[in-house]
Amino acid sequence: MEADTDIASVYTMYMGFGYDGDMRGMSSNELKDLFKALLSRVDVTSQVQSSVDYSIIDIDDYYAYLGGLSKAVEVYSGRRPLVLYIDLTQDRPRMMSARDAVGGFYVRTRLLNPKWIEGMKRHGYMGAQNISKRVEYVLGIAVTMNAVDDWVWDRVTETYVLNDDMRKWFIEVNPYALEQIIKRLYEAYERRLWRASEGVIRKLRDIYTELENALEGVG
Repeated sequence: MEADTDIASVYTMYMGFGYDGDMRGMSSNELKDLFKALLSRVDVTSQVQSSVDYSIIDIDDYYAYLGGLSKAVEVYSGRRPLVLYIDLTQDRPRMMSARDAVGGFYVRTRLLNPKWIEGMKRHGYMGAQNISKRVEYVLGIAVTMNAVDDWVWDRVTETYVLNDDMRKWFIEVNPYALEQIIKRLYEAYERRLWRASEGVIRKLRDIYTELENALEGVG
């Protein structure tokens, strides 16, 4: 896909550097070509989490770097690498696939965790913004690592958009965060990263239209 090629191209443009004999950074077309050739031989990409403060869905660095690397390997090798996530924050290191890290653990403990959601709600505007950002990061992971299952998008939609109480809270404290969540969900659908039912997509469109009309009225 053209979008995949674009991601790989941007990644190699910013990461395809080397050092000369005096340890000075340098860049050239030859170095970038060498980098692409090396990427074409990679079978496994990985990321280590060494801090409890940030997980794979908490900051954009994970999909920018691990995701960018993984997508570049896919484009230049013609095959998807095995993407691993290693958690070193516990007494015993834990290694899992990026897919298991996202859906099997961090989405459940963050985005779908009622206690985490209540904690975000106590922060009002910024809490809503933090929720929206994490949905954006999950989309970034889906685009670059192909590591997000349909059920994740289903549950995020049910929890934040189709839930009347949650939708009311967003509209009261930060309707723009809700707008961004809906946009990210629809983008996942448009990119064929989420096989949503037509009924769910129709509801998203209706809610988005209502939200846009309300925001225009406020404006």
